[in-house]
Amino acid sequence: GVDIVVGTPGRLLDLIRQKILDLSQVRYLVLDEADEMLDMGFMEDVEAILAQVPAERQIALFSATLPEPVRKLAANYVSDPERIAINPTRMTVAETEQRLIRVREENKFEALTRLLEVEEVKSALIFARTKARAQELADALIDRGYPAESLHGDLSQSRREFVLNRFRQNSITLLVATDVAARGLDIENVSHVINYDVPGDPEDYVHRIGRTGRAGRKGIAITFLHPRDRRCLAEIEAYTHQKINESRIPTREEMQSRRDDRFIQRMYELLIQETPERELAMVTRMLDMGIDPADLAAAAIQMARTGESNLPAGDLNEQAYAPRAARWKTSAGAEADGGKYPRSRKPADGAKSKPAWREEGPARPRREKRPQESGMIRLVMNLGDAQGLRPGDVVGAIASEVGIPGRAIGAIDIHRDHTFVDVSEKHVRQVLSASTGQYLLRGKPVLLTVVS
Repeated sequence: GVDIVVGTPGRLLDLIRQKILDLSQVRYLVLDEADEMLDMGFMEDVEAILAQVPAERQIALFSATLPEPVRKLAANYVSDPERIAINPTRMTVAETEQRLIRVREENKFEALTRLLEVEEVKSALIFARTKARAQELADALIDRGYPAESLHGDLSQSRREFVLNRFRQNSITLLVATDVAARGLDIENVSHVINYDVPGDPEDYVHRIGRTGRAGRKGIAITFLHPRDRRCLAEIEAYTHQKINESRIPTREEMQSRRDDRFIQRMYELLIQETPERELAMVTRMLDMGIDPADLAAAAIQMARTGESNLPAGDLNEQAYAPRAARWKTSAGAEADGGKYPRSRKPADGAKSKPAWREEGPARPRREKRPQESGMIRLVMNLGDAQGLRPGDVVGAIASEVGIPGRAIGAIDIHRDHTFVDVSEKHVRQVLSASTGQYLLRGKPVLLTVVS
């Protein structure tokens, strides 16, 4: 046997059912990140594991927060529990400069690339809401020529270590991660944390930006704010007792100025390191031809910079602050759509899109649905009993993949080939936009639509 077993609830249960893992001699049981685990729908699995351990054992629950499910679990399974709270002296560190940038969803990727061009980014952690979004964002950055990698739950342990080592060794400067995948990361010299998506929980915000500004070094945390995320911003500022200073998206002129500064710096470093003898002889020949020195230098600089990419047109700040009607008009145009990421999935000719599963065969009669909860929107998922779906699967998949708390998911009604799910009005748009086949459940792409 072994002295210590570490595993996820699902994997441990699987080993128990196969009679590979015997918990009859367990004396200590630790549930780490209890709030996150229960929030993702693993309550049934955790209780099933707890039922396998002896009555004479000691249980410890580690949790960043103490919501009702954690307190209830402690009351049911822990005898005379003692609560130990460790309060940080500061929510955020003074060395971290926090900035806020208002930006429309369709302009986020362009805003990010502008920031990366203007900022002095030595290494940056970029946080995305879901695994699919993190992967797509990393791929888009690589396509633009940035040294980037993704870090999310779909990576194997060996791949995860490979990516982290590349980041630590500065082989890549951009790491796009989800909150869950970045938990426990201890990486020095992160100059920037960029919240591409606003975290839904203020504690996640504190954890994210705490990865920069370490060991007395200056750090920068930049958060992209869509108008619909204003409530999240208010919660973050109330939680941290700090006002986040507002900044603006770099303009074309600022990007050009930054490129000029970098070019001049490279020229200066080249001149102080060595004298380019061959090039100097060429300059002498051209001066002997009567060419003006200033004109010669300008022409040389122009030739040296021919490989630079074109600067984007337009001021994204104007779009971010424009009235709603004007924003719609701008984003509908071809020019505004040029640098958009991620791409919107629109059917041709303005037709309304339908999930493929709805177009296959005749409609099936539906059972009587459960009453819809107040403040919830009812959605339908393309999976059901036929795929072996359980309520915990639904909650776990949506909560982890979309990045919302499990409490935002209400009643779940599983039928043979589809499932009804109630989602809070606050999170329904987020769930719909992230559930168009980007992630899998029971090996099948998940499609969610509003029940008509």
